[in-house]
Amino acid sequence: MIASFARLVAFESRRLARSPLLLASIAFSLVTVVILEVLVPTAYRDWASQRTDALPTWGGVVDDAIATAKYIAAGMFFAAFPPALREARHGHSVVAPLDRRTRIVALLAAALLVGGAAGTVSFTVLLVPRGPVAVAGGISTTAFVVPVVLPMVGGALGVLAGVWTRSWIAMIAAALATVAYGAARFITVPVVDQFYGLPDVLVQPADPYEPGRWGMAPTHLAYLLLALGACATVALLRHRRGRRDTIAIATAAAICVAGSAVTFAGQYGYGVLLGIDIRKWADWSAPDADMVCQTPSAITYCAYEGYGHWVPYWRQAVEPVARAVPESEHDRLPTVRQVTFDVPLRLDSGGWIAQGIADPGSVWYDRPEARVDLADQVALVALGAPEYRAYSCKFAGQARLPLYLWMTTYGIEGYRDLVYPTYEDQTAIDPADIALAVAMSETPDDEVIAALHRHWDRLVSPQTTTAQAAGLLGIEVTPAHLESAEAMLAPYIGTAVPVDAFASMEDDPVSRMRATPHCR
Repeated sequence: MIASFARLVAFESRRLARSPLLLASIAFSLVTVVILEVLVPTAYRDWASQRTDALPTWGGVVDDAIATAKYIAAGMFFAAFPPALREARHGHSVVAPLDRRTRIVALLAAALLVGGAAGTVSFTVLLVPRGPVAVAGGISTTAFVVPVVLPMVGGALGVLAGVWTRSWIAMIAAALATVAYGAARFITVPVVDQFYGLPDVLVQPADPYEPGRWGMAPTHLAYLLLALGACATVALLRHRRGRRDTIAIATAAAICVAGSAVTFAGQYGYGVLLGIDIRKWADWSAPDADMVCQTPSAITYCAYEGYGHWVPYWRQAVEPVARAVPESEHDRLPTVRQVTFDVPLRLDSGGWIAQGIADPGSVWYDRPEARVDLADQVALVALGAPEYRAYSCKFAGQARLPLYLWMTTYGIEGYRDLVYPTYEDQTAIDPADIALAVAMSETPDDEVIAALHRHWDRLVSPQTTTAQAAGLLGIEVTPAHLESAEAMLAPYIGTAVPVDAFASMEDDPVSRMRATPHCR
């Protein structure tokens, strides 16, 4: 009996491993990795800028492995479906030493073995060049099991569908759905667009692991294993052996189905389906490493262990801001600190700035916009108006607006959009405010910094106007500067929402933004 079962498992394993559908999915997954991770970013940098500019993290590597395993799981489904269907439709006429139930168990065992082996192909993402920067953060063994389990679930689901539907129509429908899902990535497919994200949510209910949210991994793995158990037990219910056997299998199936549903709900939307917020759990996504701080200059930088080599990128963004601030004011400068895994700070969106913390973000993108985003946090704290970033006040008309724009952007070579860093109604900004920032950018940096240091207290005063700032800085604003400022504001004014667009709403966002008080 055992020998016969082992031989049947080996036979089914060989048949599944040779399936053209599985082999095609593996080849497709490998090609996808090569194209999306290597060729496309190289050839079409603008189209794939987020992939090329983001510094690599181990969480991102795991996300890539899961995305790769998703295709292999689909291949396992289509490979396991035909033998399960044949067994369901013609197994009663087969003369064999093993009954139909045992043959289904053997097929499930083969699907798990082959699926797990095929899932290891997803680790080819480890071979993809990640650039000159080392992969940041730590790694979780549990998270790396997920890509292996996914194809196993796909194989078990294929057996389940085959033995219960007993029709090729189910496989054809699944194939059409797969094609539609793939096509929806590039073109608009009616109806499909409404359910486009469903497969991804079922595979990975919570947020991506990048940069390293390993606290999700155990629940994610439990969800997949329970889903695997649910597929296997429901498939076995198709051929029952008496009342006791039926009750035992049905009970196991109920436990697995309920368990997978609960673990899915616990992950989806951070537990919103269960009426909880798992982000409030202190250990939900706590890092494996401690915070390491260093103070190479006027600003202190704190990075989680394993992310220290990102500090030079942060310094490149904020050191010019610190240079523009008088030494007597350096104690007001914030600490540049990651808050990715600090749950209370992460929930208090923007609140960390008021606490003297500038957040460089969970993932660092080596692009001008990321440097501007970090630099403006430091500049706003130095100017005494961190609330500006939360759209709680406006700088319009104050000297602090051109100062803020220049401090945020002057250290970024070639960056010219002086309106982008603003957190107020751009359509209400006087071009003269922007014009002074343009004039400052065309003045030697050392001259501007020297003037800032001489008149800092007056320049950062809420009572000082832009015109007064130009006199204090000794900078003449010309018609050419004003023309450049108007050109920078034009795209924002051209796309502005009409004032009365939300007039019928009780909480009119346009009116509320225009009524924002000046920063104190």
